[in-house]
Amino acid sequence: MKGGTDRGWLEDGKGAFDDWKLEQILLCSIAEGCCLHCSEEPTHMALYPAIARFNHSCSPNACVSGTRSAALVRAITSIPAGSEVTISYLPNGALEDPTQRH
Repeated sequence: MKGGTDRGWLEDGKGAFDDWKLEQILLCSIAEGCCLHCSEEPTHMALYPAIARFNHSCSPNACVSGTRSAALVRAITSIPAGSEVTISYLPNGALEDPTQRH
């Protein structure tokens, strides 16, 4: 359960959807939860499996620079040894406006 998302409705929906449809819903949910905006191509999103494992923070200590095929995580502040590296799941600039962020 990522970000408090309850997937129980998928189990409850087994009677309402066939197996193919349930698989499609699950795959779309995974993609939606793991895709990040491409910083170099802001109208696109990409699935970066390794980067999707980083936790989100509204005050991240690292940022993601990426295209549709590659991404790089860079520190934006000094990160003490043993500290968690966090990124923002939101597109660049979205953290600056709290109204837009919520």
